[in-house]
Amino acid sequence: MKNIVTDAADEYGIKWSYDPVFMDLSEEYVGERHISDMNEDQMRKMVEFIHENHYIFTKKMKKESAGKPAEPLKQNEDYGDFLDKVRERLKKLKKSKRGRNRRKS
Repeated sequence: MKNIVTDAADEYGIKWSYDPVFMDLSEEYVGERHISDMNEDQMRKMVEFIHENHYIFTKKMKKESAGKPAEPLKQNEDYGDFLDKVRERLKKLKKSKRGRNRRKS
């Protein structure tokens, strides 16, 4: 069953193996940091989350192509902006999650 999460992540070029962003987002959304700790229902929810929000995860570096090395992020500049976007998205998810829970009550 683990393959459905890793396959979805690989489809979008998302880092999933011990990536702090992936682990933080998965813990926030399904309650588990590691795919191996997720039950089937949590894995299905994570796959859905990846498809809907693939742009907020850390992307794998593109492999070298045509003899050119992959371009890394411009150190703190790009990565800092990226982390800010992830934190912003997590805040929005928390708010929308609370709103859904209130509507169910």
